Amino acid sequence: HVLLLDFSAPDGPHVQPRPWYPSVAGLELLVVDTRTRHANADGAFAARRTEGELAMALTPDALSTTPDTLLRRRRHVETENERVRAVAKASGNDDWRAVGHHLTASHHSLRSDYEVSTDVLDTTVEAALAGGAWGARMTGAGFGGSVVVLSPVDSRADLIASVTSAALRAGHRAPRFLSGNASGPATRIRVAGP
Repeated sequence: HVLLLDFSAPDGPHVQPRPWYPSVAGLELLVVDTRTRHANADGAFAARRTEGELAMALTPDALSTTPDTLLRRRRHVETENERVRAVAKASGNDDWRAVGHHLTASHHSLRSDYEVSTDVLDTTVEAALAGGAWGARMTGAGFGGSVVVLSPVDSRADLIASVTSAALRAGHRAPRFLSGNASGPATRIRVAGP
């Protein structure tokens, strides 16, 4: 399962476990570690959050005189919420093509409207799609980090080759790949030894 987190309710966040079985359709989630680190200490992430909060607090009357940057931040927040709902519905209906479409649309919004993507992340998303992925998006706070890819299991070798080749051609480090299967929560493991 995955968790649908809804923070819009005035009585606090609502958490709903949702079925998540892409493996039944022969798909997997791969996490591509681009090996670029976040630089959140420079204040860029905090600036995006502040801009998003300002944009969402705008009244409809103020929108006509609002700077384009804040309009794009608002558009990202509004459309991202729509995409989350659409992914929850599509995955519940085993419509994995739609899930992939929304993942990729999310990345495009994070790149163009929220402006937290980087050349490395964009290269990874485009190469994953060219390598057979059904969808891909950056994950985390942006400005570096990883990409989540929904792709057919039998395309894994082509996808890895496509992403690795594109990264090296662009002068980036060779990425690492992790399987991102949904599973139980994190647990503490006791290891024998000193």
